[in-house]
Amino acid sequence: EPEQVAYVGDDVIDLQVMPKVGISLCPADAHTLLLRHCDITLKRSAGQGVAREVADLVLATRMPLEKAYELAKRPEFEKKN
Repeated sequence: EPEQVAYVGDDVIDLQVMPKVGISLCPADAHTLLLRHCDITLKRSAGQGVAREVADLVLATRMPLEKAYELAKRPEFEKKN
């Protein structure tokens, strides 16, 4: 479902998609027009860890980050996921 989609965009072409998704995110250095329309403006700029920042935000909605990273370090994590 579209409302289950998180979308990251940084240029005007992304404006068409943003209203159609559940949540839209923009890097700190996104085009000014996008910054006015995205739901969340990230702290990082494009190419400077945006994917990591988004992953941390998603994980944090499910559990504390420390717990998520502890689970990911377990050997059985690789087998299940």
